[in-house]
Amino acid sequence: MDSLVDNHPFLLFAIVAAVTLHFHGGQGRKLKHIPAIGSESPILSFFYAFKFFFNSTEMVKEGYDKHKGGAFRIPGFTTWMIFFNSPKLIEELRKVPDDIMSFTKATEEALQVPYTLGAQISENDYHVPIVRNQLTRNLGAIFPELHDEIVASFQDVIPPSDEWKKYPIQASVLQIVGRTSNRTFVGLPLCRNQEFIDIGIQVTMDVTKLAMFLNILPAFLRPIAAVLLSTISSRVKQASKLLAPVIEDHRKRKEQYGEDMEQPNDFLSWLLDEANEEEQTVDKLTSRILAMNFAAIHTTTITFNQALLNLAAAPQYLKPLRAEVEEVTRAEGWSKASLDKMRHLDSFFRETQRLHPLGCITATRKALEDHMFYNNTFIPKGFTVSLPAEATMLDEAFYSNPEEFDPFRFSKVNVDQGSRRVDMVSVSNEYLPFGHGKHVCPGRFFAANEVKLMMAHLILTYDIKLENEGVRPPDLCIATARIPNVKAEVMFRKRAA
Repeated sequence: MDSLVDNHPFLLFAIVAAVTLHFHGGQGRKLKHIPAIGSESPILSFFYAFKFFFNSTEMVKEGYDKHKGGAFRIPGFTTWMIFFNSPKLIEELRKVPDDIMSFTKATEEALQVPYTLGAQISENDYHVPIVRNQLTRNLGAIFPELHDEIVASFQDVIPPSDEWKKYPIQASVLQIVGRTSNRTFVGLPLCRNQEFIDIGIQVTMDVTKLAMFLNILPAFLRPIAAVLLSTISSRVKQASKLLAPVIEDHRKRKEQYGEDMEQPNDFLSWLLDEANEEEQTVDKLTSRILAMNFAAIHTTTITFNQALLNLAAAPQYLKPLRAEVEEVTRAEGWSKASLDKMRHLDSFFRETQRLHPLGCITATRKALEDHMFYNNTFIPKGFTVSLPAEATMLDEAFYSNPEEFDPFRFSKVNVDQGSRRVDMVSVSNEYLPFGHGKHVCPGRFFAANEVKLMMAHLILTYDIKLENEGVRPPDLCIATARIPNVKAEVMFRKRAA
């Protein structure tokens, strides 16, 4: 994929420009009733689509400020993207049936799932209820294993030292998250197999890059490009060799249930319980585990690294956070219940997500048929509607000093004034990092547990700072995604006091 872009940049540019002009020429007429950010001209809209690819945050914020109480649209390379900017519209969108406005189809399109992760993942998403039910219900039971893997992986990846040492956070945290997540997915010893961890990390990178590339191509070119560029088949083949013995061991244990054979309590075991006959093959189970690796590693690493950079840039918050973690663990030890009582830590992550969400949009739905909303906002079949997540969370109508990083903002509960505590996983019309409505991220409870436990361990084990003290490396915004600076490094040393 990289070689195609490097060797034929002008050809790619010409294809994308031609496709944008073709699509926008026909689509714009259907959306005349929705104001546009940029230009409605098919020719100029290409340049605004190009601008959006690198300046999405600013363009969505412009639409948010100009069109409160209504809707607006922004050109992409192959379609116009529609945004709802009204509490009534948002509430109505939340209630529209899935067979009219589909979250699943929008997600499949954004990630190009049939081409990046495989058609079986989009055609049969039986793993989603497992995340929502078994995984969430078992957070307390799997907590000791999660804690054990976090301690071990930090020791291996960032060994405590009396001297300050610099580490690239993306590469380092990917390893820690890969191991920790797979402790829950496939258990020991495979979660510590370097080849297996590297496959999971590479799948994450491959899916992200390929999906972004396919989304700037017209639909008729995507199958061809995917055949040439997709790596999922080779990754599944490679991972299957490592996972096959683990699958066989799980099956034997299930067959001997009740004969003093300890049953594994991990995601693979739950897959084996729920998979139909077709999904029971090693390759199909491996594909599902790699899809879980993509979902967990990608978002968890970004979320943790954003918080890590905030803490390293403002190490004065290390002391109160450390005091809280010490107080709670001294009294109650390490458990999910004790982690839930670390209110400052939870608020630190919630505030980080408010200012550094995974992207500037959320809760995208694709219209599977024409639909008219209450205020005569007409959405034609085939278009997507999203919410302006980042702009909403920077609105001073909802947050005082919204541009300011106030790490303990959400732990300030005043019972006398009727306020209540909100935690990292709580969502609302004003807080949207995990989406909104019934399709809010089902894995957010597991992800929150993981990143908070990682940070609690880090806080007790290390001192941290940035080499250029107090200067946080800027995020990278590309298309609708926001990611921590890929070159960011953090200084670590063994806790001095």
